Amino acid sequence: MGRSTHDQKWENNGRKSANGDIYSVCGEEELGDTVERELCTRGGYRTMPFTMGNQLCNGLVDKGVTLNLMSYLTKRYNMRHVAGATVLNVSFGTSSMTPLLVAYLSDAYFGRFWAVVLSCFCNLLGSLFLTISAVSSSLRPGPQQEAAGGQLAFLFTALLFNAIGGGGLWACTSAFGADQFNKSGPEDKKQVQSFFNWYYFFTYIGTLLGSTVLVYLQENMGWVWGYGVPAVASFLSLLIFALGFPFYRYVDPTGSPFTRLAQVVVAAFRKRNLSLSSDSDELAQDRTENSLLGGTKRPPTTQFKCLDRAAVRTKEDFGGNPWRLCTVDQVEEFKALIKLIPIWFSCLLSATALSGHKLFVVPQANTMDRHLGSSFQLPAASLPIFGSITFLLWVPIYDRLILPIARKVTGHQRGITMLQRIGIGFCVSILELAVGGLVESKRRAVARSTGFIDKPYNTIPMSVFWLAPQFCLHGLGESFWAVGELDFFYDQLPATMRSMAAAIYWLSSGIGHYMGTVILVAVHRMTGHHGHEEDWLGNNLNTGHLDYFFYLLGMVEIVNLVFFLVISRWYTYKSTEVE
Repeated sequence: MGRSTHDQKWENNGRKSANGDIYSVCGEEELGDTVERELCTRGGYRTMPFTMGNQLCNGLVDKGVTLNLMSYLTKRYNMRHVAGATVLNVSFGTSSMTPLLVAYLSDAYFGRFWAVVLSCFCNLLGSLFLTISAVSSSLRPGPQQEAAGGQLAFLFTALLFNAIGGGGLWACTSAFGADQFNKSGPEDKKQVQSFFNWYYFFTYIGTLLGSTVLVYLQENMGWVWGYGVPAVASFLSLLIFALGFPFYRYVDPTGSPFTRLAQVVVAAFRKRNLSLSSDSDELAQDRTENSLLGGTKRPPTTQFKCLDRAAVRTKEDFGGNPWRLCTVDQVEEFKALIKLIPIWFSCLLSATALSGHKLFVVPQANTMDRHLGSSFQLPAASLPIFGSITFLLWVPIYDRLILPIARKVTGHQRGITMLQRIGIGFCVSILELAVGGLVESKRRAVARSTGFIDKPYNTIPMSVFWLAPQFCLHGLGESFWAVGELDFFYDQLPATMRSMAAAIYWLSSGIGHYMGTVILVAVHRMTGHHGHEEDWLGNNLNTGHLDYFFYLLGMVEIVNLVFFLVISRWYTYKSTEVE
């Protein structure tokens, strides 16, 4: 994509930050052009009302569409619990997989701003299609009937649009928001970390609204209102984001990051028989405007030394063939990506374990006493509000009170390292799954002792608020592992792959949901057949063993925590050396 004259003027009169993004120099040089003076006012905290408002609406749409989707599938499309859970998990997985494609297109071709705009539009289409399916009875099966192929196709098209839109927003809104802050110094990095905290804070405000207001509408006023409001919120998210256009700081797409990585592999393979010298001056340094570090020198690391051959000059390399000679920056980009793989895999395993926990919330809650007072009943799909409230209360405390103290104690600019934050989150997740299993054991025991064991649709004398602690733990854990993972990938990935940071985070979640689906189906088949009397995940939860399923997922998370601790000791953070 071509660059405008204004962009070129800005670059010529500006300075590059340590990660290579172009930012105009404000207050350091006299700028003689009105346009350049205007560019100096872009970015920073002034853009947060637009990015946070957009994210609040996106969080509301995401939860408004998916949170009660299990009820919509079972009540309006007559699906069994396992079939509905499978559709739900595949929907979550697809939504988490699409960020990779959108982030690639964003970084390589049309930029993050337009990626967010197009994703908002896809979200709007998906919400409109769901509303139409709720309005038109011809798009849904009749009572006690299976859905026809055309009816399912329309439903899955709506979910696909939501997956593409939601996935694109998850990939690009966080990266675009972080682009609004210079990241060249320690104070700037604090601002970026604070941004990620508040990014999730506003996401959870939207989640809270979706978990309460929208679920109430769906349960009491019908699905037309329940899915019509998310359609309106999708339109508002697009409008709010577009209003910030004059204030945003834009980073041009840099071309395909995968091409740069492929060049390293090819160049290193071509020079596989070349001996390596300890003199780093023999390696090619990038001094052009396309340099990732823009005037900084990234020292070659000692890991994966074989790749350094790609940056060694030989007499055949003076033709400037990028498939024969790469820069140290390119080589270090590729090394950084390789080092992230074990951490990413650990995040994937955690997502696999946690994906199964939320699938049976609605069926569980529907068997319990949901009264709050004499007349009000808490909607079954609203239970995640306890996690949202915990997150909303904890993030400001952590960001404004605990972090400053931690910085003084540890001397670390983040208070604790990013990997330590992720590890704490994994520990909390183990407690979440353990508590979930214990509460389900209690629920089954009450059903058995009160004669409801064979009455799966009757309400047992046990308050639904027994389920609240596990959701509080989920919100607390997510404030550590989710924010930590997003911050980690954004910080450690090369600048040319900045949108890919959120995509890689959501990719681990997406594959985790698919793997969670495999575990779900395998457990259902193994315990529901071959002579077993009790299907762990049958339609009658009172005779099943959902508690065993939660304990199984907890064991997966424990194994993952041990794996994470081992690879964290091996990991070294990236560094730059400014000349």
